[in-house]
Amino acid sequence: MKRKIVSLLLTLVISLTLIPSPPASALTWGDYEYELLDNQVTILRYLGTDRDIVIPSSIKDKPVTKIGSYGAFGYSVLSGRGVSKEVREAIRSVTIPSTVTDMSGHGIFEGCVNLTSVIIPNSVTVLGNGIFRGCTSLEYVELPDSITSIGSGVFRDCTSLANISFPSGITEIPTGAGSVGFWEGCTSLTNVSIPYGVEIIGASAFSGCTALTTVTLSATVTAIDGSSFYGCTSLIDVNMNLGLKTIGNSAFGGCTSLKSVIIPITVKSIAYQAFGNCPIEEIIIPYGVESINNSTFRLANDKNSALVAVYLPSTILEKSMWGMYEDNYPNMISYAPEGSFVAKNCARWNRSYIIDNSCDSPIHVVYNGKRISFDVNPAVIDGRTMVPLRAIFETMGASVDWDANTQIVTAARGGTTISLAIGSNTLYVNGTAKTLDVPAQAIGGRTMVPARAIAESFGADVTWNGVGYIVFISE
Repeated sequence: MKRKIVSLLLTLVISLTLIPSPPASALTWGDYEYELLDNQVTILRYLGTDRDIVIPSSIKDKPVTKIGSYGAFGYSVLSGRGVSKEVREAIRSVTIPSTVTDMSGHGIFEGCVNLTSVIIPNSVTVLGNGIFRGCTSLEYVELPDSITSIGSGVFRDCTSLANISFPSGITEIPTGAGSVGFWEGCTSLTNVSIPYGVEIIGASAFSGCTALTTVTLSATVTAIDGSSFYGCTSLIDVNMNLGLKTIGNSAFGGCTSLKSVIIPITVKSIAYQAFGNCPIEEIIIPYGVESINNSTFRLANDKNSALVAVYLPSTILEKSMWGMYEDNYPNMISYAPEGSFVAKNCARWNRSYIIDNSCDSPIHVVYNGKRISFDVNPAVIDGRTMVPLRAIFETMGASVDWDANTQIVTAARGGTTISLAIGSNTLYVNGTAKTLDVPAQAIGGRTMVPARAIAESFGADVTWNGVGYIVFISE
């Protein structure tokens, strides 16, 4: 019993030593407690009762350059220090002078539930952890480009915050101890566009942002860390970009409205539960991905994954566990090249799979939401995506006739008849000539034709996605 008491006392003493105490040099002037170091003033605590606060640029002729204390205008949960509830709940707006460069104090405005406006000057370079945490009335904050360092949980639980600007100088959307996300719990945030220059989206950065519908990543983002967008239940559109390499654990877990996603061809690793509980039915894993977890598309104890088809390349390495636990995906079929690790592992564990060598294709074609398998892979020739003619015609429901003597292929569907000859750049649609940028040509024993020209001749819409190298045909 004594040992337990001593252990508890030691833990308490250690914890207390980690919480900074007010500096012995603290001074007071008007509504402020401050300290003076090297002829510069650091604001430690607000002592007034005003609703609209204008922080002075100097105190006793010394410039105010830092707001550095725990809970200087709010209440820091971490330290248990700050101003009274009455004071912090009275604050409506704060104007910070251009002399301030450092706002590194923890929870400076934390819990100021009626704060609606903060003006941060273009002199501030540092924002501390949890600086606006729990400011539930704050609707907008403009972060100046001068900021180069941002702590964790800066806007956590700012439930009215619907928009935010990013400083151009930051390279990481931060996380921190306990995976406290930058915008975690910002339930009014609807759109996020990660600017050029940001390389990492930290763990839990936007988790629990339940109103978030659209996320767009710039080409500089290389990593989405664990739980970055976990529980964003309204998210329907994720626009990743070339350059992304890793998608972390539960990065989009619990995004129950996310029905489709395009994985960039630059991705190497997709981690555990990265898309857990997302209602994704079909997904293409691009050539080059080396690691994918058997639970990538499910959450713990979830046996109701919507996944029906997943296309997996031979680049996936043996360290992956794909195929071991298919009971996680009761209706899923894995498509994989012959001899690939995925095919071998599925066979070993008696899991449903189909050999499809076109899973190694650098380019994929999707028709009305379903990927087309080819016996000769699509190729880009002179800037045009060429696909096997018969496969594309038959997928679109056209009859195909090949004349070996004239080397002319004819396809018909409904009231449309198309014909073209090998080596010719002229396509005939119901007898009317159309010039092709690239002529039909024989590759690997198959007649290859420009996908766009053929599909559009039958009235279909064609779009090219340069992130996943996918041709989408829809009608």
